[in-house]
Amino acid sequence: MAGWTVVLTRPVGKAAGWRRSFQAAGAEVRLLPGLAIRPVPVPAQLVAQWRASVEDVIWIFTSPVAVEQVWAQNRAWPKGRLMAVGQATAARLQALGSGPVTAPAGRQDSEGLLALPDLQQLEGRRIRLVTGVGGRGLLQTELRRRGAEVRELEVYARVAPRLDRRHFEGVRTLPHRSILLISSAEAMQHLQAGLPSPLWQRLLACPLVVSSSRLERLAEAAGFRIRCCARSALLPAMLAASEQIALRKGCL
Repeated sequence: MAGWTVVLTRPVGKAAGWRRSFQAAGAEVRLLPGLAIRPVPVPAQLVAQWRASVEDVIWIFTSPVAVEQVWAQNRAWPKGRLMAVGQATAARLQALGSGPVTAPAGRQDSEGLLALPDLQQLEGRRIRLVTGVGGRGLLQTELRRRGAEVRELEVYARVAPRLDRRHFEGVRTLPHRSILLISSAEAMQHLQAGLPSPLWQRLLACPLVVSSSRLERLAEAAGFRIRCCARSALLPAMLAASEQIALRKGCL
């Protein structure tokens, strides 16, 4: 294998496993966090609701971080049906012993979840959304429109990372054929806002791997010219897409 370089934009402290996997595939890895995660304590009333939940409640988890944060605060899973926005979130639930989880097999985002047959007729159903502060609000709006009683458990906040000279130098010295990975619209926005303009332009010149068709559209609007959409946000899918680009560019 010839040398190739990937830029991981995973949240602060969340890139170690990804780094090892890409290095095992022969890549030089540079870390450029697009997000930092700040835990949000769950109010006692919602903790009690979690522990006293009944079978007919649907619990929807919007990200692996939501899973990890609520598990850290409760160390137990509620009764009721568990659903996830994407296979990566479902995998994290199951890795922590949740039991069966329903997630979309195709599109890995809110639209993919909302397309599932079990979420079409929701009159009178109770849904609890385990999520982060902010976000698009699409799930809440659409589930309520379909008749569900929706309550949110906001268990973390996504904030801008602290980028320093080390990060700037890593971008400035990127090899010509470096590949950038992004799996969050907010990470893309934070990097655009936090990097000096010449360094952001340097990233725009990199082939980009994203985790959903929605992100691909946002990346196109942001100015990324070479884009590849992975099958999901899971590490194996993002790695496979990156290797495909590296092969096409003669890096492997």
